[in-house]
Amino acid sequence: MKDSILIVLGAVLISISGQLDLEVPLSTTDISGTWQTFAVLVFAFATNRKIGTLAVLLYLILGVLGAPVFADGTSGWNVLVGKTGGFLSAFLISAFIVGRFAELGWNPSFFKGIVAMAIGTLIILIGGTLYLSTFIGIEKAYQYGFAPFLLGAFIKIILGALVLPLYYNFIKKAH
Repeated sequence: MKDSILIVLGAVLISISGQLDLEVPLSTTDISGTWQTFAVLVFAFATNRKIGTLAVLLYLILGVLGAPVFADGTSGWNVLVGKTGGFLSAFLISAFIVGRFAELGWNPSFFKGIVAMAIGTLIILIGGTLYLSTFIGIEKAYQYGFAPFLLGAFIKIILGALVLPLYYNFIKKAH
């Protein structure tokens, strides 16, 4: 029962974060920059690979079924198989891997948090960019789906690595 509640909570957090824009200077893309990757990675790192991955899966199912949970309140199968679908699909792999790092005890460490968040972010960016390249070619995919997100990714990696040890030391130890 506790796992189910956490999975739903994770899907809700990811959904809300998809509506929160991350505006960074010099962004040259029409793909929304949001706090989704932050939510996916922090949630998986705060829980584990099973709960993090299932939360992402529930989020994707809700979006495909029509709930306006994807970036900018979009939904539907067409979003999942459209130009941004690779980023969304890569959330699953990233949550699984980052959640595994949590199971290995990485989450109370700032430096291991940076590594875990960076690996998770790269999985999402590379997976999304490669899929986007099937629509617009690899050069344009890099130009519009990878490079513009590096500054935002850096910000989210650092914040995630800061938040997780605090969570672990203050909240998790209290229980």
